[in-house]
Amino acid sequence: MVADVEALTEGLAKLGLHASHTKLSQMTEPSLEGVNADKALSLLLNVDLRKFGEGAIPEGLGKADKTVFQGPALLQVCKSVNCCEPSYNQHSQGGRAKLLMLTLTDGTRECTAVELRPVPGLSLDTPP
Repeated sequence: MVADVEALTEGLAKLGLHASHTKLSQMTEPSLEGVNADKALSLLLNVDLRKFGEGAIPEGLGKADKTVFQGPALLQVCKSVNCCEPSYNQHSQGGRAKLLMLTLTDGTRECTAVELRPVPGLSLDTPP
């Protein structure tokens, strides 16, 4: 079973999901026994990344010497804010521009990102 979890962890890392094999082996829901990395990824997309994620975001990201990191890495949205709207009017559908500031997590660390180009399916209504 340990070898299966380690192989699954390696397969998920190739897909961009950095997961702790210790935490994956302790998970009961969803059951990952006997599934390949692709199937495990589709099951884990509906689980809080903080339950099994392992750091993909480098320490110190956002400081002067580290502003970008290379992927692939699967991150989860924790919070989104439209910087073009005041806080009391965040969910308006007016004609104003949209500039999303996102708080993202890899399960261990958090970072802040800005949506430079529209991302299909990403909005203030996207559930964390």
